[in-house]
Amino acid sequence: MKLPLIFSLRSPGFPTLSCRSLLLLLSILLGSLNAKGGTYTFTTAQSPFNSGVLNQGWWSATFQSNNTNDNTYTGTFPEAAALLRSFFTFNLATLPAGETVTGVTMTSNISQVSGAVTVEFFDVSTEVSTLNNNVGTSAAVYNDLGSGTSYGTVSVNSPSNSTVVFPLNSTAHSAVQSAGGGFFSLGCTMNTSGGFIFRFSGGIAATLTVTTVASTTPEIAVLNSLSTNIPDAGSQGFGTTDVAETLTQTFTVNNTGSGALNLVAITFNGTNPGDFTVTTAPGLSTLPATTGTTTFTVTFKPLQSGPRSAVMHIASNDADENPFDIILTGTGLAPEIVVHNGSHSLAPELSDGQVTVVNFGSTAPNVASVLNFLVRNT
Repeated sequence: MKLPLIFSLRSPGFPTLSCRSLLLLLSILLGSLNAKGGTYTFTTAQSPFNSGVLNQGWWSATFQSNNTNDNTYTGTFPEAAALLRSFFTFNLATLPAGETVTGVTMTSNISQVSGAVTVEFFDVSTEVSTLNNNVGTSAAVYNDLGSGTSYGTVSVNSPSNSTVVFPLNSTAHSAVQSAGGGFFSLGCTMNTSGGFIFRFSGGIAATLTVTTVASTTPEIAVLNSLSTNIPDAGSQGFGTTDVAETLTQTFTVNNTGSGALNLVAITFNGTNPGDFTVTTAPGLSTLPATTGTTTFTVTFKPLQSGPRSAVMHIASNDADENPFDIILTGTGLAPEIVVHNGSHSLAPELSDGQVTVVNFGSTAPNVASVLNFLVRNT
């Protein structure tokens, strides 16, 4: 049996890291450094489903195609009185993660066009290998290429044998973002009656150009007075104090994300929200990316005795922890008086409102008789 070989690196005063852990850490750091944004180009010639054939073509409900024909034809095919719709498939395996897509265009050659036409691009739900195996006819695939989520309508008034850039809308931006690492397909339909475009445009790969910017995502982290991290929906205890007395906790909010963190409000609800208040507000309402930090103070002042609790909500623009919730707990103690008929705790206890006479004994006129009472708070 072969066992994996794992080396360890140790530096005095630091914990041991396996090479596997170190490589994972480096990949995370390098990934964050490389997420700078840029322009990326993909073509239908990349990762072909059929050897020597571009990942593009057309489908019709009535006119047969074949998967060795990468002509892209959209609109009316007069010779067969048929309607055709085109598809384009791009492999987005190299689209970097951690970047936000801000622009998408598709560029294609139009060998022949009927004149001024309007086309519309759509999402494609047909499985990608089925889409590119465009053999025969299929009403289902044909309908799919011209329905669903629109990626934009484009008017074209270019001559034949020209190259046209088709801008896609913000919905397409989100779709490309989601498709990163896999295949992304477009369907194209003709909105001009009797028109056609892309006629005999085979052999020339279509291009998808994607523009991105570095993602700016804030990330909230909260620490208690001991600099211990508190998870979302975690808890923080304040301890025990007398009713109407106070205990405080100072919370630190850090922004570990790549975008500015905006603190909106701090509120309380739950069983005893009136026992907890923000007595020192956060020093900053906007925390810069990566290193932004601020503190605020919460005071616990129990209004009654016994266990007390509330939930603190820190509202912000964090994408997945808004609000950030912390369960706050504490205990209030009520005073309890005990009076002893004597100067020590072993002396008899007196009851509140008792009718038993406390006897001071006999004494001469104008001579004081003294009794000592012990008062305790239990």
